[in-house]
Amino acid sequence: MTTSPQKFHLFRVRPLRIPKTPSPPPPPPSPISSLIRSSATQNLRLCRATHARIVTSGLSSDRFLTNNLLTSYSKCGSLSDSVRVFFDRSRKTDVVAWNSLLTAYASHGRAKEGLCLFRLMLRSSVPLHRLTFPPLLKLCSSSDPDGCATASEVIHCCSIKSGLESDGLISSALVGMYCKLGSIRSARFVFDGMSKRDLVLWNLMIRGYCKLGFAEEAFCLFSELHRSELRPDEVSVRCIVGGGVENSNIDQVRVYGIKAGLFSIDSDCGTALGCFSEIMKSSTVSGDMSVMMALKAATRTGDFSVGARIHCVVMKNGLFLVVPLANSLINMYAKLGRFDYAWRVFNMMEDLDLVTWNTMITNSVRCGLNVESISLLLDMLRYDFWPDQFTLASVLRACSSVDESSSLCRQIHVFALKTGESTDVFVITALIGAYAHYKRMGDAELLYHRMGGFDLGACNAMIAGYMACGDQNKALNLISNKNVPRKSVRQPLKPAVVQKPSKRGSKYKHF
Repeated sequence: MTTSPQKFHLFRVRPLRIPKTPSPPPPPPSPISSLIRSSATQNLRLCRATHARIVTSGLSSDRFLTNNLLTSYSKCGSLSDSVRVFFDRSRKTDVVAWNSLLTAYASHGRAKEGLCLFRLMLRSSVPLHRLTFPPLLKLCSSSDPDGCATASEVIHCCSIKSGLESDGLISSALVGMYCKLGSIRSARFVFDGMSKRDLVLWNLMIRGYCKLGFAEEAFCLFSELHRSELRPDEVSVRCIVGGGVENSNIDQVRVYGIKAGLFSIDSDCGTALGCFSEIMKSSTVSGDMSVMMALKAATRTGDFSVGARIHCVVMKNGLFLVVPLANSLINMYAKLGRFDYAWRVFNMMEDLDLVTWNTMITNSVRCGLNVESISLLLDMLRYDFWPDQFTLASVLRACSSVDESSSLCRQIHVFALKTGESTDVFVITALIGAYAHYKRMGDAELLYHRMGGFDLGACNAMIAGYMACGDQNKALNLISNKNVPRKSVRQPLKPAVVQKPSKRGSKYKHF
């Protein structure tokens, strides 16, 4: 055995090692970025360090930096440092610096010092800006009303003299200030002179009237708001309802709040029922819409006793003859699990409409009374009412649970073909489910392939039928069809199909 000669190298190549030069340190952050960070974190130490850096860098004359420094000190809670920065450069101050210090005084509630600064501003002949007045008006609102009445009028006159009274920001602040000071007439004077008034301003005036006990004026303003392009919201209604003033017009506002659905049924059922209870205590007889909203709220709360009391109110006020209201009663009792009471209301009704029959049939199917729902359909036809797509879909779901209803299912199919309801998606899906229940997959496939597009409910019904008939391959092929979106069937259908492979072999498909 021969070995290959060793290879010798005269020079061994070594990797070249280049000494790493240390990277230069990152540049220090700019003063303005440091001020922004100190304001956001309320870091007074960082703010003072940035101030020292500005002074040592010779940037003290920069108005932009010093104005931001003044604001940063205020946000960090050091009002004395803000005042010192301001007066250190008092000869070079602009209107922005004056406004910044006024805002600082307003944020800290220092009304006396802020108003003294405003007097000094007027003596210095500094031109007033639109941003000068909001902090001043906030100072007047947060201090003693008696001591700031004159100051508020002076500030108002200054805004008129400067031609800024029509500014929306200043006018809104004036209205809010006068309302807090109790000078509602001055607030209404400014309010009436405004060309554009938003809903917040309307609510501010309504709240001011209610707070001072002017119930009639508050209701008149509420009515004026309702007649305008805007509409009262939940805040508007609560201002009058919770005003604590006895007034017959408040009941009308409560009814409006219930009718407009301003009391959310999901989160504020108690408020809606409370308002309805207050309406019943008064002499005003509420309309059917308010009772229907109260019934919906009672249904969501699941309190049978509340619904029964509302039913008594309906009977007492003679509102039982209103068909939509009776339908709401049926729906409430059925959803509360008292279908026997729903039957009583249904049997007592003199006038019936299609909604009444659909409500009874749908809720009977929901309660598992499938035979009763089929009997209701037959009674409906005897009374010459024409079933619609919702009626047929509900009855077909009942047929899927009754083994002796195969012939009725085909009759409903023929009826749907005659009336043109056979093209409705709900009816087709219910028919497919019924045929799949009776293992008539040929008829189900015929309906499924005639559908214009994909429907998840119909696809679920088809696969359930295939699985019931033991034809798992067709179920897998239906899912694999390129016309079926994979995202819509992957989660609900994949486990049911994969658990039962075909008898010919364990053929699993990957999705």
